[in-house]
Amino acid sequence: MTPNQLQPLADDSVGQGRSGGTLSRAWRIARRSMPLILAAAIAGLVAGAAVGAIRQRTYTAEAILAVSPISQTDTQYRGLSVLQDTGQATGDVETLARLVTTPPVAVEAKRLASERGDPNALLGRVTATPIGGSSLVSVRARGASADAAAKLANGFSQGIEVVLDQRLAAEAATMSQRLNAQLAGVNLSQASRTLINARLGELAAASAAGDPTVSIQTAATPPASASSAGPFRLGVIGALAGVVIGFLVALALDAGGRRIRSADQVEDRLGLRVLGSLPAGRGHDDIGETDALRLGLRLLDRARAQDRSAVGVAGLRASDGASGIARRLASSLTAAGHDIALVSRGRPMREGAPEDGRPDDVGRGTFAVVDLPSLEGGGSALRAARRVGAVAIVARRVSASLQDLRNAVELLSSSGIEVLGLVLVEGRVPQTAALEPRHDPSPARSQPDQVPASGNVAVD
Repeated sequence: MTPNQLQPLADDSVGQGRSGGTLSRAWRIARRSMPLILAAAIAGLVAGAAVGAIRQRTYTAEAILAVSPISQTDTQYRGLSVLQDTGQATGDVETLARLVTTPPVAVEAKRLASERGDPNALLGRVTATPIGGSSLVSVRARGASADAAAKLANGFSQGIEVVLDQRLAAEAATMSQRLNAQLAGVNLSQASRTLINARLGELAAASAAGDPTVSIQTAATPPASASSAGPFRLGVIGALAGVVIGFLVALALDAGGRRIRSADQVEDRLGLRVLGSLPAGRGHDDIGETDALRLGLRLLDRARAQDRSAVGVAGLRASDGASGIARRLASSLTAAGHDIALVSRGRPMREGAPEDGRPDDVGRGTFAVVDLPSLEGGGSALRAARRVGAVAIVARRVSASLQDLRNAVELLSSSGIEVLGLVLVEGRVPQTAALEPRHDPSPARSQPDQVPASGNVAVD
């Protein structure tokens, strides 16, 4: 492909505004912003992998506690703070789960697991969660190593047993003291003494046995692998986050962008059909014949669909190369056998020109391609475009602003001029680029009554 080869868009990819909905527009933005999104994804991948490589690995171990509430008819534990069967297993399990993560249990866990530091800090590394629909509680602990995680989980599992046993023993001792004080009285009957002694025996047995409502179902073992994400997983997460961030940035740039960046952007934002895209070049001679013909046929079809027998080609600015494109389109259509007349900028177009936009010296049945002044010419450009009636705008990507293009389309439309579409010229204006020529030394097709090019007078 030559450097300045014309690249018309497929017919089904352009239209008067996009109607595919939000998802279709988002996909088009993502497609044209793919370099930005890929860069963000790569940055996220590298950052995630780096964090995963330097951060300390975390291991998680799990112990399982079983809850066995005593019956409310069991008199041995009457008056003692033990879990009693309320008929609601879920409530009993939730109660134990809350007890596991309390400061007294953390103190015992620190001693049993040989941990250092504040016992309350251990609570941030441990969770106790009821296992749904069962009488089990999962005690999960995190540590810097597999052994440390297992020791801490077992420390809290054993710690809750120790705390509950100590609480039961303390309550039983308090009750025993009161009963022994009653036995010291002189007015007790033998039957009362027998009952008190029996109760003292129950309390002693309960204190020796400990709290029967909690037991370790499964002790924690050192995990085989770390639970925290490693370099690979964090890299994948970072890449996905980068894709999302890159896409959001692309949406923001598209919404706030001031310059023309792509054909999809023009069609999405302005609803203006883009007829083709032309890479930056030095002149119209560099445009491929086939590409020029395809663009010309597309413009010809658009004009005839609007019952137009003439179309003007006008640059948004003088440096956009509209004159060269008009000449190339006319010559390519003429070579293909179409009855085309190129009306250069110097051809006279008097106020009495036919209503269909043809110059007065172009015969009926002949389609006229009119080289118009650039739209930055103000009133003279608008008057010339009004005489033609239908215009194709030429604008340069990156250099031209969307707002200027919007203003031009609105101005032409409000003046009754049909805007058939946009020819997008790629790249910035070369420093050596000249302004549009004022004369056309080689018209596409000579008419019998054509005014010689050398004597043409500029429209504006």
